[in-house]
Amino acid sequence: MSDLQHNVDFFKQIIDTNPTQPKYYYYLGIALTGSNQLNQAIEAYRKAIILEPNYAEAYYNLGIILHKQGQLDDAAQAYQQTLKVNPKYADAYHNLGALRYQQNRLEEAVQAYQELILIDSNNLDAYYDLATIFRQQGKVEDLIDCYESILRIKPEHTSISYMVSVLKGEVEDEVPLVYIEKLFDGYAESYDQHMLGSLECQIPLLLRRELDEIIDRVPFDNVIDLGCGTGLSGQAFRDVSIRLIGVDISSQMIEVAKRKNIYDYLENIDLITFLSNSRDKFDLFISADVFGYIGDLDLIFKSVSATANEHALFLFSVEKYGQEEASSSKLPYVVRSSGRVAHSRCYITDLIDQYQFSLEHCEEAIIRNDYDQPIIGDFYRLRKL
Repeated sequence: MSDLQHNVDFFKQIIDTNPTQPKYYYYLGIALTGSNQLNQAIEAYRKAIILEPNYAEAYYNLGIILHKQGQLDDAAQAYQQTLKVNPKYADAYHNLGALRYQQNRLEEAVQAYQELILIDSNNLDAYYDLATIFRQQGKVEDLIDCYESILRIKPEHTSISYMVSVLKGEVEDEVPLVYIEKLFDGYAESYDQHMLGSLECQIPLLLRRELDEIIDRVPFDNVIDLGCGTGLSGQAFRDVSIRLIGVDISSQMIEVAKRKNIYDYLENIDLITFLSNSRDKFDLFISADVFGYIGDLDLIFKSVSATANEHALFLFSVEKYGQEEASSSKLPYVVRSSGRVAHSRCYITDLIDQYQFSLEHCEEAIIRNDYDQPIIGDFYRLRKL
């Protein structure tokens, strides 16, 4: 018999001799939850509540199970009852906020998180979740207030500090390398799931399609994945690469890529430094969803051109710089409120000419979804002259 089942049996025996004590049903509910007997746990918590109608912890644990089972209205009722009994139950506010967000009842989610902050003004999770909602709603001032509250608690938070500068219009033309490094170090382990799931990002496959239009799986001797991340692009191009190199500024992304055993060589370094020091020449350059974090692409194009074999291919994606943005800025690229950079086609065309590439193909497509809104990008296939 497992220890978990032993705990269940233990509390059942106690209840047999003390059937009117609500705390024993509560403990039984915990034991049943631990052994994944969720429906029985629900019954135990409800029995505890019948015996003690003001049992906040029983309501809260009941809400967690119902929430997990997708019974959202019943779970919300359980959380609300928890708060009726104990208005300072911080975790109940947090779970209620998350549940209302899941239901797309955003104003109710905001209210729950704000109530939580009144109880615990240093609750980082509440501020992060509020920021997600305010960004989705486009409430810039509220988003700035949220970020500044985070910085009050955690002043060393480089990514949030950068986003405050972006939203206030104080950002420089370039995204700081330290921001990029910290950003991707922070979510390297969940990156693949986030990109392929929440964002529905298909950039590596779309770039591979650019290649498949002109070749029939002919291998390239020397391929470099610029900003390789966790290896999503490497997976898409491994079968056409005799030697595949990956380069990324995030050490944690590199560690994830190593575990996949895709690349022949990986290096944790910024792209310009790597290309400037490289003695190799490459036949194929891949850069998937990387230039969204680089404003001025001049050095990138210069370095790629200098390390490209004759007739080498350069495949990359950019976020598209729309007409409305172009009319409001004199720059050929813009740092958006998301913190990402979008580039104009005219700018890319100028770089193509300047660094002796030919434009073989450019196609507009959805590069990912951002809070269910499609983000439009351009996919390029260039050839070195």
